[in-house]
Amino acid sequence: MGAVPNPPSITAWREATLGDLLDEATNRWPDRAALKWPTGEGLASLTWTQVSKQSRAGAQLLRSISDGRAPVAVYASNSKSWYLAMWAAALAGRPLVPVNPALTGPELKTVLADSGASTVLAAENYRGQRLVELARGAAGELESVNEVWCIDDWLKNRPTGAQRNDVVRPADSFLIQYTSGTTGVPKGAVLSHRVCLNAAAAMNPALEPTEHEIYCSALPLYHIGALVAHALAMACIGGTYVMLDGFSAGQFLAAAAESGATILGGVPTMYLRMLDESSGGPVPLPRVRVLMVGGADIPESLIARLEEHFAASASVMYGQTEAPAITQTRLSDTASVKATTVGRAMAHRELRIIDATTSRPLPFGQIGEVCVRSPIRMDRYHNRPEATAATIDPDGWLRTGDLGSLGADGLLRIRGRIRDIVVRGGENIYAREVEDAIESHPDVAQAAVVGLADPDWGEIVAAAVVPRVGARPSVSELSQWVAQRLAAYKRPTHWRLVDQLPMTATGKPQKFKIVEAMRVHAGL
Repeated sequence: MGAVPNPPSITAWREATLGDLLDEATNRWPDRAALKWPTGEGLASLTWTQVSKQSRAGAQLLRSISDGRAPVAVYASNSKSWYLAMWAAALAGRPLVPVNPALTGPELKTVLADSGASTVLAAENYRGQRLVELARGAAGELESVNEVWCIDDWLKNRPTGAQRNDVVRPADSFLIQYTSGTTGVPKGAVLSHRVCLNAAAAMNPALEPTEHEIYCSALPLYHIGALVAHALAMACIGGTYVMLDGFSAGQFLAAAAESGATILGGVPTMYLRMLDESSGGPVPLPRVRVLMVGGADIPESLIARLEEHFAASASVMYGQTEAPAITQTRLSDTASVKATTVGRAMAHRELRIIDATTSRPLPFGQIGEVCVRSPIRMDRYHNRPEATAATIDPDGWLRTGDLGSLGADGLLRIRGRIRDIVVRGGENIYAREVEDAIESHPDVAQAAVVGLADPDWGEIVAAAVVPRVGARPSVSELSQWVAQRLAAYKRPTHWRLVDQLPMTATGKPQKFKIVEAMRVHAGL
């Protein structure tokens, strides 16, 4: 059957903690910038020595308070303090619980209750919301939470009692990462120090790193993609992480230029905005050589435009919270390979495709559920043994919930989520196939296809479409375009042109929200 074995490892497996990683970076590159971030007066920075010193002070504080091994929740957007809290929690041996700052008070309470966090570091404000007050309100209803501190001030506190001196081990939990929720309620995936370290290290070989890489990213640290694939990956090679709080194309390009960035990281929507921002002429970024893309599918035409515009090579990565960094394309791959596949298995991973109903392995080329077997995966879902058992089988294969096909050449093609099938009159329609047909129209920037309940057909196809900037294609025009490319039963019955789609923090359309909006629009 079509299974691709673990590729020859070009990244040696390491039994180490993230505290060990920080020590190594500090010893090898003490005066090199570890972190840079925009301020009103340009980019500020911290060296590896400064990061180590401040993180250790934070770790001492965390060891001295309440339950010294209980999780620490961070309820904030990107900041220097967030970055330091990540290292401090790792050094203290306290699992980190990143929380999306867009969550409401009740949603935050759910995460805190489920994770058992005893300490919350919250931003003072985020988009008009006083997160510290929301956190204190949620904490007041939970016995498990003992401290709520403003994240920008927490390092001003001093240890309050005797410090625990527990040894932190590679197998200890580092992260309780709640899934991005593209199809429903998030679950907390528990990942160890060694999993996060080895996932980060495995990211780098495909980027063909030079002596000093500078990685510019606006993706949020509360998502595993930025935390592991950007921040920790740079620590593995002594790179500099240029971190922005939120995305503005102009600010991002300015930060990349000022820092001398060699790698840009983002989702397709961000890159589209960068192209629009620099439509008058390329922004001089002479050192950029790699464009990292993740989080969503990217059309071949956009890959080609990006590589030409930035005079750099794109690399597409596929992973998920439960198994970060599963596959990656090579810099030398063609634009077609980068657009139609997510590359080959990275070190320490095996891939196979199974029938989602019977669990029977499928041959090369057939569409089924993507499964990965690897030591680089979550240990479990927090407090959810049934969900864990349903996701990881006794042989260690993790079911991703993604539909895909695997070629004999090892290239993986993602066709959508398991739930991204519309069943119309007994016919299975893959949402990704319909989205590809719509997005091939020159006036379309993005499309999301969902199924709506129908008394006659069971489900019908509905499409939400985001036009390209300055374009306004009609529904009639789009219908005719799709009719030339898809069988009649696959074509959308309901269309809606929208300015933007509801997205997760990682740039993935939230299909369950789109279904709700489309039902209202269709009068169902």
